[in-house]
Amino acid sequence: MKRKKNLELSQYLDILGYFLCIILILYFSMRWGSDFFDPLLQNDDTRTSTFPFWAMHDDLFKGDYIAQAMESFNPWLIKVLYYCLTLKIDLLIVTKILQISAIAWGSFHVFQIGRRRAGGLGGLFALYLALHTLEMLYGSAGGLPRSFGMPALLMCMDGIDRNSRIQAGSGTILGFSLYPPAGLIALVTFSLWYLSRELKNKKNLRNIRKEIISISIVTIFCFISLSPMLFSDHKEIGSLYSFEQASSMPEFYMGGRQCVAPLPTLQDAIAKVLRTLAETSDDSPVPYIKHFNDNNKKVVFLLFLFITPILALFQITRFPFTALYLAVVGIILFGIAKLFAFQLYSPDRMIRFSFVCAYLVLISSSYTVIGGELYRGNMRKIAAFLVCAAFIGFQGITFKGPIGLTVDAHKESQLFQVLQKLPKNTLFAGHPLRMNNIPLWGKRSILISYETSQPWFDKSWERMKQRTYDNFAAYYADKKDPLKVLEQKYGVDYMLIHEDDISSSYISHCKYFKPFTKQLDNLCKKPYEDLIWRKATSGSIEAIASGYMVINLSKFLKELEKVDN
Repeated sequence: MKRKKNLELSQYLDILGYFLCIILILYFSMRWGSDFFDPLLQNDDTRTSTFPFWAMHDDLFKGDYIAQAMESFNPWLIKVLYYCLTLKIDLLIVTKILQISAIAWGSFHVFQIGRRRAGGLGGLFALYLALHTLEMLYGSAGGLPRSFGMPALLMCMDGIDRNSRIQAGSGTILGFSLYPPAGLIALVTFSLWYLSRELKNKKNLRNIRKEIISISIVTIFCFISLSPMLFSDHKEIGSLYSFEQASSMPEFYMGGRQCVAPLPTLQDAIAKVLRTLAETSDDSPVPYIKHFNDNNKKVVFLLFLFITPILALFQITRFPFTALYLAVVGIILFGIAKLFAFQLYSPDRMIRFSFVCAYLVLISSSYTVIGGELYRGNMRKIAAFLVCAAFIGFQGITFKGPIGLTVDAHKESQLFQVLQKLPKNTLFAGHPLRMNNIPLWGKRSILISYETSQPWFDKSWERMKQRTYDNFAAYYADKKDPLKVLEQKYGVDYMLIHEDDISSSYISHCKYFKPFTKQLDNLCKKPYEDLIWRKATSGSIEAIASGYMVINLSKFLKELEKVDN
């Protein structure tokens, strides 16, 4: 009879956890759902990676070199998802759907890890943590390839947690197909876990062969999924710069486009991730704890981070091997990535994804284990509930909102409407920092922009660099010759000139990254009255919207010729 009562109470605690999970999801959806599905609110990198998929609609960006180069950065499964979904759904909504899907996928596997340890309450705590940690929300923003890095890793870790090599292997293969750095971390972690599990069971060497064969099969499938990127034709974009080449290029240093040189040390990479995780703490609803957190936030974070390993040393709870595997693999791959930079993406991403995933697994899994190891039955659930409540009490119950959706295009919506009325093959030029939003929202081709200026491949970057020099020469011109270069060399149809850039404060906008700073210093010495765009009249200005003049370049050149004659 007593056992039956315990079972009933345990079920009530599970139901409470599941009910609170529903409340948490509803709270999250009602508070930020409108932001997540606002088509004019996007991640900054989304403007670079997704606009080429407008090609599914009315042959937009046909023959656009930048669109072809940006599309090549996407793994094949990401392309399949976008191509399939954009057949019926607006591209801007597709980015939101994939973002929510990535968050849901990752949260589900964290929930499963917590639920397996402490039922509904453990799942609640895991779900809270997944939404509360910045990486889960920020990394998923915009439906980018990296959106699926953490979910694929968590799927693999969930498979490891439940001793399912099929699920762990599937998560690994999906990681390679969606975001290769995460797939690589998953593959090494999966292999390390699989072999150590069999060796721990003291199987003979003959049986170990089967395990090696299984790992080899997963590895083969991983590289098959990666083959479209490895063996695709890169004649137009060229080859990745070697680190030796990048070391002599200002684009890769502070003040350049990609500040990755010198490569970070292991200590710096780990410290950066830990600082990011510690900063996820919001204000606690308890006044005393809030005051305590203001002065001891990092101390509290480190206490929660290391309490499980410390208890494991005293054999109070199990050692968190899964999290340890992830951390070790991240460190190993960080070293390998530094040797082969930039062939394996930026080395710090290996630490970032592995350590954040290890943190989620450690906190959501191991803390709920504490209750299970110390107690049984109802006391296990109660202990787990108290641990969760203590963590949430210190970390806070609020969220950061739609993290990562940093670009608000509402103020330029009028401009986008004007641009979309122009011919589909129209090519625009303007200040690179002001052209970022045009391809995604304006649905038209551009000569250059900051976001599409990616100095990773040699041929592509040399081409973009020359475009940038020619573009600035025309944008800050005081004579018509640089304008003719844009029209005759590149086929530019329209210039987008912001009113601030031809005003008395224009000098404050003459900023860009190295190596273009010297050119801008020379161009911006002239008085703003001499800027040629101040001579544009209603005959060449076809529209004024959102603070921009849409100038027909051909008509403007003809106006200048008439004045000269």
